[in-house]
Amino acid sequence: GGGSPRQGEFDSAVQKGSVKECVALLRAEEEALDISKEQAYKMLSSIPLELSVDNEQQQQVLTSFIYSTFRKRGLLRGFGCTPATPEYLPCETKEIDVQTLERTTGLELQALTPRGSQFTWQAAGLAVCATEYLVSQQLGLDPMVVIPLTAAAFLADRVLVSGAVLESIYRLLFPKYKSKVVQHEAGHFLIAYLLGCPIQGFFLSAWDASSAGLQGQAGTIFFDNDLSSQMGNNKVTRTSIDRYSIVVMAGIAAEAVVYDQAEGGASDEEVLVSFLVGLIPPWDEKRVLNQARWAVLQSILLMSQHRESYDRLAKAMEEGRPLGECIKAIEDALPEALPANVTAEARARGDPSAGVVTVSSAKGVAKGGGGPSGSKERVEEIERELREKRSLLASVEEEEERLREKVSEVQKRSSEMKKEQEEAPGASTGGDGWGDGEAQRLTEVLLAAARKKRAADEDAKRKKKGEIGGGGMETQVAAAAQTRALAEIDLEIGEKDAELAKIEKEIEQLRALKKD
Repeated sequence: GGGSPRQGEFDSAVQKGSVKECVALLRAEEEALDISKEQAYKMLSSIPLELSVDNEQQQQVLTSFIYSTFRKRGLLRGFGCTPATPEYLPCETKEIDVQTLERTTGLELQALTPRGSQFTWQAAGLAVCATEYLVSQQLGLDPMVVIPLTAAAFLADRVLVSGAVLESIYRLLFPKYKSKVVQHEAGHFLIAYLLGCPIQGFFLSAWDASSAGLQGQAGTIFFDNDLSSQMGNNKVTRTSIDRYSIVVMAGIAAEAVVYDQAEGGASDEEVLVSFLVGLIPPWDEKRVLNQARWAVLQSILLMSQHRESYDRLAKAMEEGRPLGECIKAIEDALPEALPANVTAEARARGDPSAGVVTVSSAKGVAKGGGGPSGSKERVEEIERELREKRSLLASVEEEEERLREKVSEVQKRSSEMKKEQEEAPGASTGGDGWGDGEAQRLTEVLLAAARKKRAADEDAKRKKKGEIGGGGMETQVAAAAQTRALAEIDLEIGEKDAELAKIEKEIEQLRALKKD
């Protein structure tokens, strides 16, 4: 026993599974009581799933205290080991397009798009109706009586127990469905745990959820105290948004990695969209889609970093193990050096390989994470963009030359018009023509643009000396140089476009004068 005279009382409460009594004793004599890992897991397994609105807040306070106490004592190394910040997450960049997502995960976007279960249930319903029709005919019964009665029974099942009976039948007929539900919920469970969201429990069927008084399908019950309090004050931080987004998308990520296609998760997408659009100010469509891609990518990379923990967790959940034993499955498989800490330390050193993760899926292996600056593929992508921009710059140059010829032509014509006006009797010598000064100004603009172009070319040549290849710091520096060159060319093209627009406008004005 520990140094407290109430150690025996605490041990007895743990053995009985009296969580509230254990928490009361810990609050009274927290430092004096000893807690073994086995006791910690038993306490976690004893957390009651009381989901009524009346005691929800009290339940969350109790659960949060247990998790925070065990984490502080070093009993739960994995809980909250990955803060939802760029320093610790596998992928450092925030902007994720479809190509980056597919290249990093080795999965097509379609694989990460839930197919939904509506068609599956419709097909199952049609199959039942067809079977009933044939059986009714064999037994001499009227199918038009039997089928409506069955439909009414299914409707009652849906209304009263959220479709638990039909789902149970479906599980018996299609065992793979149960496995997919387990993998999906294991994804939510693991990622919530790693990001520090206390987990109260999980349901793997509508029947289990209905028995606990929860109307709905399978699910993992977790919460985020920071997010709840921030939403109450209408001041939600980006860290809380990111943490919640990653956990919500983790089920889709898990199915895609294990089965190469997500089927469940349409409701998860709806939850995330509703959450982001409901923020103040609301997020627009482009931002929501990017957040969804970013979140599912982070989930996949985190799962890959903790794949052994994920596999053991899924096995424990499928075997019907209690909450504490599921958490033990995660903890027992954690590496000695936690991946988030390794990533943060590497990034602090400027190591371009920080956060790089090998992603294994049904389609094979891909490497992701780390951010774009350390990626050879990113360098090649920037080089392609540079080639495109230089091609665009060359076309601008051609346009510039064409306009230079126009300037010379209009200047010549303007001089002739001016001479004719001077020679005409009673002609005005006012400033209606295009004088030498204006022509000189436009010529200087064009020459300045040409000088900028030559300087940019020389700079690009200097930056491109040597081969772009290999890895490590050379790749990182090359990528940074190419990115800067790309930005400079973009700026130059913008300046030239503005200059050319001015020249075009003045030429139009001259043409108008000529007509007059």
